Amino acid sequence: MTDNPLATSLKRVHFEEGLQKKILENLSAYEEKKSLQPWATIVLVTSLVTIVILWLLEKRKTHVD
Repeated sequence: MTDNPLATSLKRVHFEEGLQKKILENLSAYEEKKSLQPWATIVLVTSLVTIVILWLLEKRKTHVD
C-alpha cells in the first residue's frame, strides 16, 4: 500500500519539527546545567571550608581544656 506523497511529506515535516523541538529542549537543559555548575562548586567549597574551620575550632577548644 503506497502513501500519498503529500501525506508522506507532511509526516516527515512533522517528525523533523518534533526532532528539532527535542534538540532545542536538550540544548537548553544542557545550558541550564552548565550555568549552575559554578554555583554548585561555590556552595561545595564554602561548605567544606566551613566544616574545616569548625573542626579546627573544636580541636583547639578540646586542646585548651
